[in-house]
Amino acid sequence: MMALNTNTPYPRMVQSAGANEADYRAFRKARAIWELITAAGDEVAAEPLFEAYADSIDTYLLAPASNAAELARKLRVVRDEELWRGWNMGQEIFSVLAEDARIIALADVAA
Repeated sequence: MMALNTNTPYPRMVQSAGANEADYRAFRKARAIWELITAAGDEVAAEPLFEAYADSIDTYLLAPASNAAELARKLRVVRDEELWRGWNMGQEIFSVLAEDARIIALADVAA
């Protein structure tokens, strides 16, 4: 279960380490379903599926990355999904990713 951590200046979800993989799979599944319905031309059915896709990508990207490989995958998702182009949660997502990079870099230096 996730909870919003309000002790930080950016929205960050607190969750277990294994949840990132489940969130990633949920995002990929929601995206695939939305793409299939969109390709079929059913715009009425595609709208709520886009909302599910958007919610799943936000959930995945707002969860903390536990290591450099996870952070790299999240950055690839941002690139591939072109989230810098007016995504509603774009600023929050970039803040979380920047903080994850800082934490991971500090952990690598300390190790």
